[in-house]
Amino acid sequence: MNKEYEVIVVGSGPGGASAARELVKAGKKVVMLEWGTDSDWVGSHFAVLPKMDLKNSLPLGHAMMIRGITTGGSSLIYCGTATRPAAFIKEQTGIDLAPYADEFEEELGIRPLPEKLVGDGARRMLEAAQALGMDWQLLPKFINPEKCVRDCGECMLGCKRGAKWTSREFIKQAQQMGMELLTRVKVEEVIQENGKAAGVKGMGPQGPFTLRAGRVVLAAGGLGTPVILKRSGVEKAGQGFFTDPLIFTYGMRPGQEKGSIYDVPMTAGTWQYWEKEGYVMTDLAEPWMLQLASLGMKGRLDQVANVAHILGIMTKVKDPISGTIDANGNLKKALEPEVKKRLESGDGHAREILLKAGATKSSLWTSPVKAAHPGGSAPIGKVVDKNLETQIKRCYVADASVIPDELGTPVVLLTLCLGKYAASRILANWN
Repeated sequence: MNKEYEVIVVGSGPGGASAARELVKAGKKVVMLEWGTDSDWVGSHFAVLPKMDLKNSLPLGHAMMIRGITTGGSSLIYCGTATRPAAFIKEQTGIDLAPYADEFEEELGIRPLPEKLVGDGARRMLEAAQALGMDWQLLPKFINPEKCVRDCGECMLGCKRGAKWTSREFIKQAQQMGMELLTRVKVEEVIQENGKAAGVKGMGPQGPFTLRAGRVVLAAGGLGTPVILKRSGVEKAGQGFFTDPLIFTYGMRPGQEKGSIYDVPMTAGTWQYWEKEGYVMTDLAEPWMLQLASLGMKGRLDQVANVAHILGIMTKVKDPISGTIDANGNLKKALEPEVKKRLESGDGHAREILLKAGATKSSLWTSPVKAAHPGGSAPIGKVVDKNLETQIKRCYVADASVIPDELGTPVVLLTLCLGKYAASRILANWN
């Protein structure tokens, strides 16, 4: 920890990995700090659980959330779905991320799955939704079809075949170009000298540490970044955030041999309700251990034996920026009336689709409210400027924290773009 660097990147998710790769490409001496471990053991519940932060996994005044704490962050456990940056970001901030999205789509081969990888459950729900007049289509995926296997269903448990892109790929590329990766180090604060970032301090395997650099990029996610900023004196951080609440609607179709847990998650879905009604819908079931927990919480133990055969649809909704994140990472946020209304509307449509797909009415049930990819906790125009720089000069943010408004869609492609954009602004203002 006595070394000095030019840039410290805090967090190894898509935003941090994207920014770090660009900076090291430009010849900068970069170190990446990750709270979790660098273990390659993935592909099962028991392998992934130690890589998750479960602090917010209980419904204590907010929707249940888990996040990845490992090299690659939550990209290890996401569903592999790519959504281009929302138009409102450019409209509200003047930042055009579309060219970066074009570049990543080309580089990573982002496209819908080929027919051979569309599982039976996903296909049945796609056909049912279309028969009901919905614009339900195959979704663009961060998945290499040459490595993917039909009926695997392990995307959210860490893809052991390497078919699903994760930010670990960019990290490895950056390491080959000279970036250093330090794991099991938790950053607590940005060091400041004369109003400028001068490094970070926190806790590592051997105790407290200090690491110095002339620039710091915070990419610890929508929950982690505002905590570091607040501890560094940026009081506006964490004054509001979104969580993208979601529910799963389930139903059992008699004779369904393989249910949604075997499909590539979010194979297909619709964005037709996003603009006006505030939600998206896709085929998706929780991994079996989480689904069993949901069954227990909802009192539907009659469906425990059917977990492998159940069809599932996820409704994910926009969530107004509200609530608080304090300097200890404690969350305070209630589900607002419009959020509940959006969830109820999506649940109603999901039940229509499942019934059309052949599920019995008595088998239908809805999970407790969960949440995914929080953000908006250090928004552009309030906490960071158009360069993604904070009030601490040379301290930047490159994750979903900077999104200025409610979102309600997958964020990996968006955060990749934010990371590359942040790196471009750092390099453009290097002096």
